Amino acid sequence: MVQNQPSPITYYNHPSLEEDASTVFLATNFSATNFQVASTSQFTRYVIPKLRYNQVLAGDRFFFFVTPDHALAEVCAHASVPSLAKSKGPTNILGYASDLSEESQPKPLSELNATIFEYDLSKKIGAISEFYMNIDRIYAVNSKRTEIAIFEYQNLNSTEIKVKQFFTDSEKDFIKTFITGPLSTHYVVLSQKGKIFVNGEELKDPIEDTIVCGACCGSGVILASRSTLYCRGADTFNVFGGHSFDTFDKIPFKFEASIVDVKCGFYHTLVLLSNGTVYSCGYNVLNQTTFNTTDTGSVLSKIAFDFGFAVEIGCSSRGSWVRNNNDDVFMVGEVVEAFTPSLCIHTNPKIYKFNYKSQFKNFRHPPNDIASAGWQYTIYHKDNRNDPFKSIFRFRALLLKTVSHPEGFSDCAIVTMRSSSSVDE
Repeated sequence: MVQNQPSPITYYNHPSLEEDASTVFLATNFSATNFQVASTSQFTRYVIPKLRYNQVLAGDRFFFFVTPDHALAEVCAHASVPSLAKSKGPTNILGYASDLSEESQPKPLSELNATIFEYDLSKKIGAISEFYMNIDRIYAVNSKRTEIAIFEYQNLNSTEIKVKQFFTDSEKDFIKTFITGPLSTHYVVLSQKGKIFVNGEELKDPIEDTIVCGACCGSGVILASRSTLYCRGADTFNVFGGHSFDTFDKIPFKFEASIVDVKCGFYHTLVLLSNGTVYSCGYNVLNQTTFNTTDTGSVLSKIAFDFGFAVEIGCSSRGSWVRNNNDDVFMVGEVVEAFTPSLCIHTNPKIYKFNYKSQFKNFRHPPNDIASAGWQYTIYHKDNRNDPFKSIFRFRALLLKTVSHPEGFSDCAIVTMRSSSSVDE
C-alpha cells in the first residue's frame, strides 16, 4: 500500500567539517568503476575530505565531479586515463549510516583510501560553461558556445582531449542546447539558428518544427517540439513506443499538453508535460515505465501513479524518478528494487520517496539534484542549479501575498515552462 510519508530519514550536516560541499548520498546496485564503494540497500552518505565540487556527472558505472575551477575530478585508487590525469593528493571516502537522525554523528562505518585525480579540458577550448556525460565520453562546451572538448574517459590509453568546432565567429551562431544521456553513445547539438547536429554531423534533412529538448538512449535519439516527438534509431524494447526510423520521423501521438522535457534510460523513455503529468514507454522489467501499475509499457501512455504536479524527471538504466512541485521525489526500478522494504512507500514494486525540503533542512547547502547513472543514483548539492520552473511558482506565490488586491491574481496561470537550456543531463 502506498503511504503518504517519505522515507523517515533526516540528514544532518557533519559537525567536523566547515562546509558540506564534500558530501554525496549514493545508492548503487553495483560498485562504480571509479568510485569503488559496495552496493547498498539504501542511500548512504559519503564524505570526501579535500574534495569540493559544483556538479556530479554520471554515465553508466562512472562518476566525475566538476570542481569550482571547472576541472573534472574523480576519486579512486587509479586514474581512469593516466596520461591525462593530474594527482591532487590522497583523500578518504568516509561512509556513514543512512539513518542519521541524531545530531551527534557517529564515527564513519567505512573508510576507503583514494586519490583525487583532475583533468583539465580548458587547455583545449578555453573557459568552459557546461559539462555533459554519456556512457563513454564527457563533453565540455566552451564559454563562447562554439565548440566542445571530448574526453573519452573509458579509453585507458587515450592521450588527448579531442575538439569539435561547430561554428566560427563569422557564422554568428552558437550552441543553444546540448543533449545526451548516461546510457547512450549519441549526442545532439541544437543551435540558436535552428540547426541540428547528431554526433557532430548536421542533419541533411532538418526537422520542419522547432525542437526544444530531447534525450538519447541506448539505441537512438528522441527530439521534441512542444507538441511532437521525433525519433531516430531502433525501437529496442519499445523505447520509441513501437516505431523505428532510419531518419527522424514523428511519433503519431497527440499529447494533452505541451512537452516540457524528455529523458531516457537504456531502453525506456519518460515525457514530462506542462500540466504536471508524465508519459512513458519502453522496457518495463522493473516497472520503470509504469511505477505501481501492471501495464506492459509497450505503447506511449500516461503513468497512472499519483506524483502530484510533476516538474522534473530522470532515468537510470532500468529505473526512473519523478520530482513534484513540493520537492517530493519518487523512485522506482533499478537501484530502488534492492532497497530495504521498510524504507519504501510501496513494496511490489518497490517505490522510494524522499523530500528535499524536510530531509535535508539542516544543511547549509542542501542537496537539490540527482545524477542518474546506469546502476547508481547520487543525490547532491548542485551549485547554481537553474530551475526557472519553480521560480515562476515562487513568483506567483509572492505576488498573491504582496499585492493589495490578490483576488485579481487568483486565476494567474503558468503558461511558460522551463526553457530547453535549463534541462539537466
